[in-house]
Amino acid sequence: MSSFWNSPLSLYAIPAAWVLVYYPQAHKVNLLKQVGAYNNLEPRQNIATLGSKSGVEDKLKAKIARVEGTHVNGLESFPLFAISVLVANYAGLAHSSINKTAAL
Repeated sequence: MSSFWNSPLSLYAIPAAWVLVYYPQAHKVNLLKQVGAYNNLEPRQNIATLGSKSGVEDKLKAKIARVEGTHVNGLESFPLFAISVLVANYAGLAHSSINKTAAL
């Protein structure tokens, strides 16, 4: 079992993190389509359009805004995470330590 943790599994955390970063975006698009506020021509205006749309619950508007924030936070932190994992592997640090840290 120790050889399992001593392999560079942390590299698989990079595409997994990428999927986790883009999942909220897909969820946001689905929520916007449900209320008829999705506009593919001006996608950056979707949240502003939703704010002025009547007939949509404030609770749902807040949820969509939180999902948007989650996506943006992921976009901001993903490059640092990916580069950190790559540099740690390149530097030759113990794979078991990198794997456990990347899994957090």
